[in-house]
Amino acid sequence: MRLRFVGVNGVLILGVLLLFLSPIVQASEEKNMQEVYNLEEIVVQDKAAGVEAAIAVEKIDAEDIKMSGARNVVEAMTLLPGIEISTGGSGVARMNIRGFRTRHVLLLLDGIPINSAYDQQFDASLIPVEHIARIEMTLGPSSVLYGQGGAGGVVNIFTKKGYKALEGMAGYEIADGKTSLKKASLSSGHEYVDFFISGSSYKRDFYPLSDDFIPTSFEDGNARENSFSEKKYVFGNVGYTNNESFTLGLTFSLTRGAYGVPGGVINDGTDDFAPTPKYVRVEDLDGASFQVSSDYRFNDFFSMRAWIFYNTMEKFESRYDTANFYEHDIHFLDSWKYRLKKKSIIKGFTVQPTLDLDKKGLITFGISAEKDQWKNTGKEKDGVAIAWPPRWNILYPNEEESFHVYSMAVEYQFSPTTDLGITIGTARHSHDREKNSDKDYSILLGSHYDLLESVRLKAAFNRNIRFPSIRQLYDNNAGNIHLKTERVSHYTAGIDIQLPLSSSISLNVFKSIAKNFIEKDKFDGHFQNFDDYIFQGGEISTDIGIFSKATIEASYSYLHTEDRSDSGKDELQYRPAHRYSLQLKYDFDFGFTPYVSILHVTDQYYYAKNGANIEDLARKKKLNDYTLVNVKLTQKIFKDTLTVYVGAENIFDENYEQSYGLPQPGRVIYSGAEIRF
Repeated sequence: MRLRFVGVNGVLILGVLLLFLSPIVQASEEKNMQEVYNLEEIVVQDKAAGVEAAIAVEKIDAEDIKMSGARNVVEAMTLLPGIEISTGGSGVARMNIRGFRTRHVLLLLDGIPINSAYDQQFDASLIPVEHIARIEMTLGPSSVLYGQGGAGGVVNIFTKKGYKALEGMAGYEIADGKTSLKKASLSSGHEYVDFFISGSSYKRDFYPLSDDFIPTSFEDGNARENSFSEKKYVFGNVGYTNNESFTLGLTFSLTRGAYGVPGGVINDGTDDFAPTPKYVRVEDLDGASFQVSSDYRFNDFFSMRAWIFYNTMEKFESRYDTANFYEHDIHFLDSWKYRLKKKSIIKGFTVQPTLDLDKKGLITFGISAEKDQWKNTGKEKDGVAIAWPPRWNILYPNEEESFHVYSMAVEYQFSPTTDLGITIGTARHSHDREKNSDKDYSILLGSHYDLLESVRLKAAFNRNIRFPSIRQLYDNNAGNIHLKTERVSHYTAGIDIQLPLSSSISLNVFKSIAKNFIEKDKFDGHFQNFDDYIFQGGEISTDIGIFSKATIEASYSYLHTEDRSDSGKDELQYRPAHRYSLQLKYDFDFGFTPYVSILHVTDQYYYAKNGANIEDLARKKKLNDYTLVNVKLTQKIFKDTLTVYVGAENIFDENYEQSYGLPQPGRVIYSGAEIRF
């Protein structure tokens, strides 16, 4: 069946009609006040926890985030098992799950896909935490209702909703590097309407390097070159309900910022492993997202949820020849290489009818359509013209590419017995582009069994896919319109055990086989499909409540990768084999809470960037292991009305790298206060 029955604009109109038609079809005069419905939750769960009970899911809530001192989503998720936060040459902290790169992770904010239409990456550090109620991370296998793209996993961000009385918060924080953070929120809820709105402003002139950093010709130490950052963010949602059956919601966010991209500190001309030093700045960044969502329960048997969304991000990016960032006209001595405006747009809709068969299970259908669009304009140098005085030849690119993605899915959850739950799902996906359109499918088979009241066994198989991105298909220098769809087969098993004193332990093991993995060929410079990669390992995590006021959370992640393509390499680079995390906190009766976190990362390798043949590029080195210790001390005054805190990140001033030649921040001390009403 061909899913391209209408264009996305027509599909959006259909989505709007379905969104608003459902409450009109059957209206109820009965009106009862209720808490806000989770309209943003894509995967419908039944009383037995459904698909989540069969797969690996990690969760953190607002209280966990606040205690850790995290300012954004990246910082909030750093200690979760199975994830690796890595900052490379782009200057953006990337989220890698079980060895899969950020482009294989689907990031959703209230159901809105945040991934870039250009390269399917995302910058989760742009999302502050003031408005976040909880974050759920799915590792490996995921529901077919999410569609294609989340071949490595899914990160779902659920935001706060206004409830009952008017509540507000205002906070201010300062830190090393001439850093400041201002934040505020306001929320309320009444019988029919609720709202939540928040905003934050972050500014950093630089981040300090460790005192152990040895200066080079590209970096003199102390304040990291070109590491400034500015971020402003506004979020809001409004909910409306007129009875127990119908809920309508509007969500929006606005982002603005600018930042520098710290370059490599080693001369790549003398070191075949070093990244080429680059001088890049994002001079201006503007983003916006909007979503309208609806849920309507016709009766105990049939309900329908629907939402339409629009997400855009525009970057004005400049690259220079030298670190003086000279930016005037087109004179021969000017150092800029290009000044480009890159715009990413994603829009679409999803409809999910659900049939509740009571004891016979739950059937959820998913119909979705999405258009990914990218625009690139600006100017770039192209050699030197023969003239006097010499001037650069200037090119003015004006590019625009797009494609459509359609999905149809069905997922069935049922429990043959009270102890056994089974989930079966399948989906058909279509990648509609100008040339070489493609179709593929995904499958999920999952099961959980409660061996004891406190012991749950689980296992799942998931065949998932990811279509090539606009960059991989159409980039002027590296694009390849003949790329095949990436395919991943996940096999997982695990056990969850509930222990006394509100403690728990979870163990998950996995093996993932990736086919047609897309990487850039080192010799011809174009994106190619490589067969095949293997990811296998496991995670163990525990949450121990020694007594009511003390908490210990610990995790260990193991990852083994194999490169079975013809690259001559043993494993994939920058995938640490061992990762340990530990969090400790104690709540004193007088409102004082000390918090300590430890992260230890070992055994990751990287390969030569320069070489004449496969053997040269297969040369590898081991990145230094590192340990990061963070501390935060919090004191509540007048119960929760006023909170003051002080903390230190990387308190022992570890000199470490997550990518070779790109040193990360040394010790950063911060302090702040929050007032609530």
